[in-house]
Amino acid sequence: ALQLLKMQDDDDNVDMLPTLEVSDIRTTVPVVQYQRLERTGLTVGLCPQPTNGLVYLDVQLDFSALSEAQKDLLAVYTFALTKSGAAGQSYLEISQRLEAYTGGVAAGVAVASTPDQLNGNVQHFSLSGKALTRNVGELIALMHDFLGQPNFQAERLLQLLRQQRSGLQAGVVQNGHGYARSLASAQLSPASALRERMSGLSLLARLKVLTESDAAALEGLCSQLAELTSVLNSGTAAICVTAEQSTLDQLISTNGLEPLFSLLEGEKALASSTTSLQPHQPQARTTDVPVAYNAKVIKTVAYSHPDAPALLALASLLTSSYTLRELREKGGAYGGFASYDPQNGLFSFASYRDPHIRRTFEVFEGALEHVLSDEVGLRETKEALIQSGGSLDPLTSPDTLGRSRFFGDLGGYTAERQEAFRQHLVALTLEDLRRVAQTYLSSSDFAIAVISNPDKVAEVKEELQLEVAGI
Repeated sequence: ALQLLKMQDDDDNVDMLPTLEVSDIRTTVPVVQYQRLERTGLTVGLCPQPTNGLVYLDVQLDFSALSEAQKDLLAVYTFALTKSGAAGQSYLEISQRLEAYTGGVAAGVAVASTPDQLNGNVQHFSLSGKALTRNVGELIALMHDFLGQPNFQAERLLQLLRQQRSGLQAGVVQNGHGYARSLASAQLSPASALRERMSGLSLLARLKVLTESDAAALEGLCSQLAELTSVLNSGTAAICVTAEQSTLDQLISTNGLEPLFSLLEGEKALASSTTSLQPHQPQARTTDVPVAYNAKVIKTVAYSHPDAPALLALASLLTSSYTLRELREKGGAYGGFASYDPQNGLFSFASYRDPHIRRTFEVFEGALEHVLSDEVGLRETKEALIQSGGSLDPLTSPDTLGRSRFFGDLGGYTAERQEAFRQHLVALTLEDLRRVAQTYLSSSDFAIAVISNPDKVAEVKEELQLEVAGI
């Protein structure tokens, strides 16, 4: 064991490895042309891309007009929507149409901060599908039926609620660090607080109640979901179609999108929405797992702030040179990392399947000392910049390029802002990383959360001042 500890502290000879240079990081974003059409309460983007005979259709609805109770049901709504009946057809008939004519239709929700401030948030429900060009009419008809005439039945809905609950429960073991990070983030950011209600442990608690409901309560839930549909369609909408130019021309010339236009356009009432943060109190959730999932989240700055690129690089530096070694190699955790989400302004530390709690939070606290030490030099800085640059250039397909550019522009994440972010990134120095580390890692505006078994949590409950609840 002593020899292992010595090996873990020894410096590796990395000079023999091939490497990229900071100059290899691309500072431009791909040019994606699209045609933008404005209709009353509806924005349409037509994105010509080499899709090889496929049509991708994305509909996005602002759901900020929903009541708080309806927002708490939106995750159930999105899970059940495409697995239920619609337009007078049963879920089996709808399933047959989906299989025969499309490559799939999926619903989801997205909540994010705006590029300039962390307290505002953008709330979107989305319905996305794809089909061969010859079947685009059927795809449009299906999406029209889902958006306009969904049909939720109590018996089928109960089956889906149980499926959703089972998937979330299984996710506690597979994604416990994600749940812990979500619990902590909900104390710092309105967008994260709403996201936790829709996809975190708060949703799991809600599903436990719903799956134990009687027949009358389930009938009432079906009625609530029907009401949710009408409010959802009253919000401002956007449609993005990504296909080859000839297909787009045909859709416009034949009014192929008119069923969606007639459903979604019209005068819309703009809704202002505020989301309350969860109480700022260290959180712990207990369940039957032999390990721990730990998270510490720090509130930092929005995407357009000059420090945002440095925080992204700092997260890469700490993961590769510090948390991986301290938490995984020395601490025995399956994973340990730092991350920064520039679209929500939150810097996070997390550990995955970790045998420790107290030691892990001590490692989190030691991150600033590591950045300021002689262990971090020009080589570590260069590697962090290259890793961060790579994270900005994921593999993309033609449909991803189209929808990302269109919806990115609508949300304020324009090509100009993205290129400014990249240019700030490649110009960073070690001194910049140390400055932002001193500024934000020592901040008192942070939150922590733990998921583990009751015995492990009890050992640190008083020390960390944890508020404990079961899962």
